[in-house]
Amino acid sequence: MINSNHVNGQLDKKFHSSPKFEKDIMKIKEWMNFKSTWRVLVIDSKDIQYIQELISPWVRKVILLDLSKGGEDRVPFPDHHFDAIIFRMSSCLLTSSNSLMLELHRVLKHGGKFMFIDHVLPNDPSHGKIVSQFFNLGNDQPFHFKSTIEWKTIFKKYRLYVHSAKIEKRQIYLEEWIHEHLLHEKKVHEMQELLLDATPRQKQYFSIDFDKERVISLEVDLWIAMFEKE
Repeated sequence: MINSNHVNGQLDKKFHSSPKFEKDIMKIKEWMNFKSTWRVLVIDSKDIQYIQELISPWVRKVILLDLSKGGEDRVPFPDHHFDAIIFRMSSCLLTSSNSLMLELHRVLKHGGKFMFIDHVLPNDPSHGKIVSQFFNLGNDQPFHFKSTIEWKTIFKKYRLYVHSAKIEKRQIYLEEWIHEHLLHEKKVHEMQELLLDATPRQKQYFSIDFDKERVISLEVDLWIAMFEKE
């Protein structure tokens, strides 16, 4: 029988010492150019305490908001004004972006920096469908992903304008993903079928690596973007 606490604990240690996580943090530091007087809000869903520990030495204060505790309509928003907001790996939890964006606009100072890091849908709808199906197979609650075009439109509405942005390919090893999410055999089978049945063009886009009838890994789009409030 699998000890889920042990499995998740080992995976967390591996993830938080991984080059991918450290790369995200260093990219945040590089692009944000933190100042020691700043008050920073971190919105995340899994790694929030680790991010706080890592960026606290560079700023005056870090306040945390975990959307996984209740969603955008139920999590109490801090009543402060912030020099910077980091919104990482939790946008998929939003059923609607309106209430969150209103709050972000309210608490972010004029000229403040807003950084977004999360998976996004490819602009090709057929590719986007695979991303949504893949992530939702591994979670009890539905995930809602958007393309960069959709996010830019939303952010512009709230006077957040792109300063720097890039798309990276984030590799997912399927065996680790399955263990992390404790997927049942039926879900694993559905996930394998989804990826193996992809078109040649889709397999190329997602760099799906497989051995015979078993998928080993794939790559999904990760958008890293920094905005400034005007």
